[in-house]
Amino acid sequence: MVLRITFFIVLFCVLLSCEQAVENKGGNIPPSSLFELPLNEEKQIIYLSNLIQEQEQPQLLFYRARSYFHTHQYHLAKLDLDRLFNKSNEINEEYILLNAMVNSRIGDYERAIELINVSKISKNLTFENLPFLFELYSNKKMISAAKNILNQIAKQKNVSEEFIQISKMLVAGDTSSTRTYFGRNMLKQYQDDFLNRSYLNFALHAAPALQYQKVCLDLLRKYPQDAIYLSYWAKFLFQNNKSNQAEKVYLKAIELLPENQLLKFEFAKFYFQNKNYKKALHYFSTITSEQANYSEIIYLKASCLFLMGKESDAKILIDSLKNKSASPNVWSTKFYHNYLLKNDSLEISKDSLLNLNQ
Repeated sequence: MVLRITFFIVLFCVLLSCEQAVENKGGNIPPSSLFELPLNEEKQIIYLSNLIQEQEQPQLLFYRARSYFHTHQYHLAKLDLDRLFNKSNEINEEYILLNAMVNSRIGDYERAIELINVSKISKNLTFENLPFLFELYSNKKMISAAKNILNQIAKQKNVSEEFIQISKMLVAGDTSSTRTYFGRNMLKQYQDDFLNRSYLNFALHAAPALQYQKVCLDLLRKYPQDAIYLSYWAKFLFQNNKSNQAEKVYLKAIELLPENQLLKFEFAKFYFQNKNYKKALHYFSTITSEQANYSEIIYLKASCLFLMGKESDAKILIDSLKNKSASPNVWSTKFYHNYLLKNDSLEISKDSLLNLNQ
């Protein structure tokens, strides 16, 4: 609250003192409505960018990062917050909360949890941060913590029944019921980003195509810079045999959110399914080894190499999984079963046919 008051006082003083300077630069002083609620985030981003260009201050970076977050431009929000944390030694709870929320949205749940743990956020729960914590704990499969937060959310007055119903199914791991629910029901409103992404995820193969298309395009009209919404639109296009359009949408999503490892994984699998093994291998290779599904990524990279005719390179790569564990790795076993054993069987069949012909 102190930050907000300070920010508006600074802006008021700037507006009073810089009318001539702004006119000389060919710009116009923004109307006072720019800072009234509800905020016009895009206009605020433009004005804050002008102020930051003249003098980069931590609190201005924070407010612009917050506006980027509200408009779903998570990569740009992260860049501002990285600059803020490098520039200022006075990091308050508001800064940390926003940084945790941004990291969660770009898929870096580990970093988001670290930020929560070093702050007082989990001890000072508010209506504003409860849904964020529930989503974060759910994504990290911290089921007990997620249930505890959901119980506290359910006690709040302004929470929709739809949010509680869907959240209970998700935290219970009941994906079948969640898929069925979204297959039969459209979202009642698009205000909650957690529900939006849950719908796009579970309704993709369950909802009627025209219904899913409407929801997806409605969300993209509202948040055209949201890379996750774009990725679901790409999946929908691919599902409906529009691979060329899907590729363009995926490329835009990657451009908007280059940090998201899951997005790279999905794009690589898109190329793999389209038998473009060279591009699939490229995007699989950009995924960091810290990912929980990295063994699967190694399997898919080895598959790309094998299908590109580089069998020896594929064997070396897949054997690196066996060397990391005393027990046979499920993905290396799958690779040998799907490729090498089949290849050997084909060679045996060819030899047998030759012998018969002789």
